[in-house]
Amino acid sequence: MSKCMECGRAFASYAGHKAGRKKTKFCEARCRQKFHARRASRGAILYDIAMKMRKQRRKGDFANLTHQIGLFLAADREDGRVSFFDYADEPIPYQIPKLDPKAKR
Repeated sequence: MSKCMECGRAFASYAGHKAGRKKTKFCEARCRQKFHARRASRGAILYDIAMKMRKQRRKGDFANLTHQIGLFLAADREDGRVSFFDYADEPIPYQIPKLDPKAKR
């Protein structure tokens, strides 16, 4: 049994018959869509804060960023949701590749 990352409901999670498929993280498509929509909107908020920080470079901007993340975590805790994917066994998604200093530009 797995626990849905959105609603917290227990459900039977299996990879199916295809080799290499991962276990499902959501009990139904609606929960998966809700989770990813919230994740995208929060990403947009954090992106705007980061761009403002980069442009204005004011004191306390990093504190504002971490405060906003704290608000997201508190809301998720209150609703009994998982806040993020735990990528402990996987590479971090969307990681910026390192530049090869020897490569011609």
